[in-house]
Amino acid sequence: MRKGLWILFLFNLTNLLVAQSSEISISELIRKIESNSTFVFNYNVEETNQQYIVLSEKSKWTQEDIQNIFASTAFDIVISDTRISILPVQYFPTRLCGKLTSILTEDPLAFANVIVSENKGLQTDIHGAFDQEFNLPKNAKIRFKYLGFEDLEIPAKALNQCPVIKMTVDPNLFGEEIVIKSY
Repeated sequence: MRKGLWILFLFNLTNLLVAQSSEISISELIRKIESNSTFVFNYNVEETNQQYIVLSEKSKWTQEDIQNIFASTAFDIVISDTRISILPVQYFPTRLCGKLTSILTEDPLAFANVIVSENKGLQTDIHGAFDQEFNLPKNAKIRFKYLGFEDLEIPAKALNQCPVIKMTVDPNLFGEEIVIKSY
């Protein structure tokens, strides 16, 4: 009996969570924000109707809420008091180059992941170096990941001069052993 009640509880909780968030177009979102706030938007309806986001219901909107929502879209926003302009993000050819090393030993970090966006990236070579051009928005950030080291995020514009980037060892791994078995 308890197992059945537990499953019923999870089912109801899942339905409640799904009901509180929904996928809407950016145009619909703008209309909701304008009707529940003093913000006024300038935007292209055709462009904003083509992009959807998942959004939880809100009764009050702040500038920070709006900036956070649009940070994950293909639009830039310009806020001036209560007027908000929505513009398509502009992409620019950007050279990303550098060398990844350990901050402790200064050894190169071979084959580290250089994450440019959700579906773009590259790996460092055997010497920890990388060099490639991408089309990126002006405020793009590049993430570096390597096993045993803390993730690092750097603005893309800082990588056009090919700097040496020093990654910090993950303090949670001190005293830990990593065993790699081959079969």
